[in-house]
Amino acid sequence: MGTHSGSISIDKSDRKVALSHIIKHKQIVEVKPIYANGKLVLRTRALFNKSVEDFIRTNKSILLNPVLAYKSKERNLIVSPSYKEIEKLLKGLSKYGKCKITASEEIEVVNLASPKSKEIITFIKSVDKKDLENAAQKVRVMRRL
Repeated sequence: MGTHSGSISIDKSDRKVALSHIIKHKQIVEVKPIYANGKLVLRTRALFNKSVEDFIRTNKSILLNPVLAYKSKERNLIVSPSYKEIEKLLKGLSKYGKCKITASEEIEVVNLASPKSKEIITFIKSVDKKDLENAAQKVRVMRRL
């Protein structure tokens, strides 16, 4: 189908602005609301060839869901095998819009679930543990190659 799915968690205060931006976005082809623990979570389907996720895959980095949205700005947890890959990622993502790294930390793969940064801890608590384990395994493999 040339698409990929994702999930976006939206705070109540940002709901109207975020929904209007998401629905109008040319890349998004489908949005389904799911309510979980009093929060609105959107399952999205987006065009793959116009996706930040597509670029991230070519960069040897791993984007983990959920994407957290606050005041219509997305925040993502991305795991990379090296800082060099993160620098390439930031440079490449600038083609898609304004982006910046809000927190980064070098973590041994075996300790991936216990970072020191509060920003990163928030994401670690929200990502699926199986997805996190799979990302750690991919990073191990990439470092060996």
